[in-house]
Amino acid sequence: MMERLARLADRRAKRVLLFAAISFAVAGALGAGVADHLDPYGADDPGTESVIADQVLEDAGFRGTGVVVFVEGVDARSPEARRRIQGVTQRLERDPDVASISSFVSTGSHAFISRDGDSTYLAVALGPTDDDARQDAAERIVD
Repeated sequence: MMERLARLADRRAKRVLLFAAISFAVAGALGAGVADHLDPYGADDPGTESVIADQVLEDAGFRGTGVVVFVEGVDARSPEARRRIQGVTQRLERDPDVASISSFVSTGSHAFISRDGDSTYLAVALGPTDDDARQDAAERIVD
């Protein structure tokens, strides 16, 4: 079968090339709008257990970390660093899309401090549940 197909392509090379070009153009025209309809987020099947569990957690108020703010060059245990972290926290809390902020200052957990002790981070949970709104909020906070 493959041999027959190869002979056909060899004997009628111009027709095969023309057919391939037309097929390519038709596929491009039919598929051009598909990318606009495919959203990189929100393509989850609502009937799966993981999506149902996520919805239950979301309805209960759980928000995962949406943005991580890294504070470098400070020992989070020092009073100076605590003031700096509090300042960053207060600026973040003014954003209407920030649901909560966790840090060493708010939790006392040493997991927020780097091994060498000169860096820390704040875990920022975002309120919007729509993927596009979360992404917009995260980009705004990062800026």
